[in-house]
Amino acid sequence: MTIFIVDDNEANRYQLQVLLGGNGYRVVTAANGAEALALARQAPPELIVSDILMPIMDGFSLCREWMKDERLRRIPFIFYTATYTDDRDREFALSLGARQFLVKPEDPDVFLREVRDAIRQVRPWPVEPPPAPSPADDESGFLKQYNQTLVRKLEAKMQQLEKTNRELEQGLIERKKMEQQLLQVQKLESVGRLAGGIAHDFNNILSVIMGYSEIALLRMEPNAPARASIESIKSAVQRAASLTGQLLVFSRKQSIEARPTDLNEVVRGFRIMLERLIGEDIRIETRLSEGLWPVRVDPHQIEQVLMNLAVNARDAMPEGGTLTFETGNLNAADAVREPHLLPGGDHVLLTISDHSCPKQVTGMAQLMG
Repeated sequence: MTIFIVDDNEANRYQLQVLLGGNGYRVVTAANGAEALALARQAPPELIVSDILMPIMDGFSLCREWMKDERLRRIPFIFYTATYTDDRDREFALSLGARQFLVKPEDPDVFLREVRDAIRQVRPWPVEPPPAPSPADDESGFLKQYNQTLVRKLEAKMQQLEKTNRELEQGLIERKKMEQQLLQVQKLESVGRLAGGIAHDFNNILSVIMGYSEIALLRMEPNAPARASIESIKSAVQRAASLTGQLLVFSRKQSIEARPTDLNEVVRGFRIMLERLIGEDIRIETRLSEGLWPVRVDPHQIEQVLMNLAVNARDAMPEGGTLTFETGNLNAADAVREPHLLPGGDHVLLTISDHSCPKQVTGMAQLMG
């Protein structure tokens, strides 16, 4: 018993050929409707299973020609499609004379049952064709339904294409953002290496100045007129050494040294440096809590965090604004927002905010002592 499989997809043809061949059927395959029609007119099968969307001649046109042929119209015609799945598509297919309309992928057992049922229900031969309408009416009716079906599929494909285009555009935007971020990271790495080299060489110079300052102070009398000037030089060198330490942290060439730290002092010192760097259009405010608990952190690491957040805030305020640093004590039990996210005990809250994008760093460290 021969079954025709008509599908432009080779994998689909092979799958059905294996399924039907394994159940005792002889299978003949064709890649389009025109090829299948030519083969059937030479040697008609007992059943034909056809896809719809195919080149040269699609399934609808094949079914229409099939039902016009005196030798073929009695042979059951089954549509098996993954593209035309609308109820109106089913109605149109059955109106052409198809015995069944199946949607891919169908369960193999169900598919085989439909095939057997269709073969058992073969129309007796000869079959008197139903009264045919006039050629003009028949042609116009077919073309009208056929065009309506194609329009529905085209609209669905256009909607799918628009959705895909939107997704691609969004993907390109995200990719561009990622490329910009990668470029920024590479620039920061280059700046970090440069900063590390400068800080290293500058520290050598500061070490010489600090050494000679210490020697000068040791050789001076306590009431020497120049002693205050030398002490001012020593103090300036210590501040410069602190700045080079920050550069070394930025370049990640200095190890982390956590120690009990007053965040208020860190913020005060950081503000002095930040005011020179961030620009005149950004006003810096500090709201430092009195009696702030000490925390065990690396001050340079905290300064690095503050610098990153300050740069983000500056980028969010291209026309200027206010950048505020605020500290305070916090107990996990008193936290208003999601206290379960904080470990139990006492914490220090450090808040950095701008006029449009507030950022918080909470629970920097537990209370020491």
